[in-house]
Amino acid sequence: GQNGIIHVGKMASAQVVTIDTINSAVLETWDVPVGDGEGGVVCDADVVVGSDGVERFYYPTRKTDMVVSINAKTGEVDKIFDAPEKSTPHMLTVAPDGNVWVQEASSNTNAVFDPVSLDLIKRFPTGKGPVVASFSADGQYGYIGHFGDTSVLVVDTKTFEEVARVFVGNSPKMLAIHPGGKYAYAIVSKEASVAVINTEFWGVTKRITLENNPTNIFLRSSP
Repeated sequence: GQNGIIHVGKMASAQVVTIDTINSAVLETWDVPVGDGEGGVVCDADVVVGSDGVERFYYPTRKTDMVVSINAKTGEVDKIFDAPEKSTPHMLTVAPDGNVWVQEASSNTNAVFDPVSLDLIKRFPTGKGPVVASFSADGQYGYIGHFGDTSVLVVDTKTFEEVARVFVGNSPKMLAIHPGGKYAYAIVSKEASVAVINTEFWGVTKRITLENNPTNIFLRSSP
């Protein structure tokens, strides 16, 4: 967040906590909506400043099929989007252009929202069980991984058309995109390996074998 404030979603508690990173102190705890019924949580979240200058915290609610934005400064609910029943919106990432991408696990779709109005811009099909979105440094491509499929989906972020479907192995749950743009890395979480994707021809050029099934991946640029 702005001014060194971290926003943390307390998943099953239906709360968002703000933390002062300078003084390592909890500032506020907000009760936020997660929908009626069982399975509503503050799931994967992101924060961005909209074109109107307002900073918002966004989160999907999983089994109660909502996407919510709240004011990151006050905790007040800004907008609520009611997703189709049993679509299960559960993971969320803000793209470089500011649009909000939400992976809908049960309907095998990805929804893209306007960050200010939370209006639906586009919903498009993915593979089975979309679980993560990442983006090229220039913002041209969006990459979607899956927990129930063997592919990484590549999408043009302006047209939302499919560019490629790269088959990497069983359950590519997490992704990291090299800032140079030539390579993308997919955790193949049920085959104990990392697949290296060459973006010049959308193919796997190398597989890095690990001792155990990995769960996450981060890529840090050299200083």
